[in-house]
Amino acid sequence: MVKSISQTDANDLERLEAIVHRGKKTFIKVGNALSEIRDRKLYQASHKTFAAYVEDRFGFKRHNAYQLIDAAAAAKNVEHVQQIDNARQAAEVAKAPKEKQTEVVERAAEIATDTGKPLTAKVLSEARAEVCPDEDTTPPKGRALKRRKPRAEVLVDDGNQITAFIEDAKSKFCPAELNVIGEALIAFANQRGGDR
Repeated sequence: MVKSISQTDANDLERLEAIVHRGKKTFIKVGNALSEIRDRKLYQASHKTFAAYVEDRFGFKRHNAYQLIDAAAAAKNVEHVQQIDNARQAAEVAKAPKEKQTEVVERAAEIATDTGKPLTAKVLSEARAEVCPDEDTTPPKGRALKRRKPRAEVLVDDGNQITAFIEDAKSKFCPAELNVIGEALIAFANQRGGDR
């Protein structure tokens, strides 16, 4: 269900959407605009969820929108914001505790100067590791990055589930029924294998 919003909010939404469209490369403005749209729930003028809104309206996945929001917040927190050129750099800074973010940027600038390298996300990552060696790098607000299981681990999990299914099926079906189920599973597996 779409929520109606006041004319003032509708005007603000239009202004904020224009910032996002014009400035996809200016991540601070984009992140701040997305943050305000989310926080004020302005997306409810056309969508039920913020995720559906950003995907439909701007072609962003939810995690990309939140990455821009977090990157803008980190860049705003850092005194030397002019040194942060893009969202990837700001995302590295955002992984550090708020009180150490300026120190991370300062250390990264030293590393870049000492090595003759430009200030990149990689250099910021190195600086963050030096400044915050014992810190957890989970993204802020508890949005932990999803990590895929290694293929072998997935296969073991799948094998364990299949074994449990077979053991359960043996107690519920006669041998003829098990043969039919087995043939159906093999046909399904062959079909899935061809789809990949």
